[in-house]
Amino acid sequence: MSYAVLNDDNDVMKVRITYDILNASKRFKEFRPCIKRYLTSQIKSKVLAIQPNEWEIASFLPIQQFKGAKPKEVWEESVNTIKTV
Repeated sequence: MSYAVLNDDNDVMKVRITYDILNASKRFKEFRPCIKRYLTSQIKSKVLAIQPNEWEIASFLPIQQFKGAKPKEVWEESVNTIKTV
């Protein structure tokens, strides 16, 4: 919450986190497979703004699309990365 930007009602409006802050969390093995940096020029779908009161719901939506791998394979690779670090 130290990175949260609040409105007058103390509701979270956005989170001020840079890639450098996220990348620094790679020292924790559970974060290592989670931090990705995508080139905006390679994003082919529409990018939507998600309101703070919907962040938790949105984070659990199954919207992933992987090229050449099924979601289960990507999940297993992430778990293996955590175990081997």
